[in-house]
Amino acid sequence: MSRNRPTLSTGLANTNVLFGRNLRLMGRNQTLLFFTFTQPAMFVLLFTYVIGSSISSSRGAWVQYLVPGVAALSVAFACGSSAVGLAEDRRTLVMDRFWTLPIARSSVLAARVAADTVRSLVVVGVVVLTGTAVGFQFHGGVVGLLQFFGVLGLFSVAMNLMAANIGLAVPNAETAQASLYSWLYPLTFVSAVFVKPEFMPGPLQYIAERNPISFLSDSARALVAGRGSGPLLAALAWALGLIVVFGPLAVWQFSRRATTSAAVSRQ
Repeated sequence: MSRNRPTLSTGLANTNVLFGRNLRLMGRNQTLLFFTFTQPAMFVLLFTYVIGSSISSSRGAWVQYLVPGVAALSVAFACGSSAVGLAEDRRTLVMDRFWTLPIARSSVLAARVAADTVRSLVVVGVVVLTGTAVGFQFHGGVVGLLQFFGVLGLFSVAMNLMAANIGLAVPNAETAQASLYSWLYPLTFVSAVFVKPEFMPGPLQYIAERNPISFLSDSARALVAGRGSGPLLAALAWALGLIVVFGPLAVWQFSRRATTSAAVSRQ
């Protein structure tokens, strides 16, 4: 039986329904909510009070540098929910059910990425609020604040699409998590999140200066300080480039999985 190609309005309606489903599932997972709120707060507090004194003599200057970096770090690590969520939906055969429904297949992927992006922005909000409690100040005004959340949100979409490719490629959630963090740790820590690249050894400095997470961290700091758009433009270019590459790849993987599942079910 052939599938009619869904219209744009149908696809958006399907995405909205599945987006609500994903948000409700997150809300019902009390453990997930607990770590969503506590982990970023712990990062800010630990790096402020435990490590901050050994890095900077001025706690105020260190907090201003730290909080935007932790916000960028949190966006990167939050993408794990996309990889694990998609892998888990495949393992429990929920994805097979989606593939047999008369809905736009792209809506399943779009809803997952959208819900995980909302979660990432909530995490960023927790980082900013925790930072404010220890002395962080935002000097960029309302426009700067909107741009701050905007660039982090766009980068979250890019990271979630990258993670979605992993979730669609591996057989289970455990493999998805292991595969994700094997490259996510060096990507985030060999960057300007915690340390300026000029203080790193030569090879690491070269990598950190060209790392997309460094551009994201520096753009967030520039927006916090209310200065310049150079780092912001670079971060936006990276985010859009990653979306252009990994978005179609995720759609292709998703369609391939759906086609394979449909062929197996007919046998």
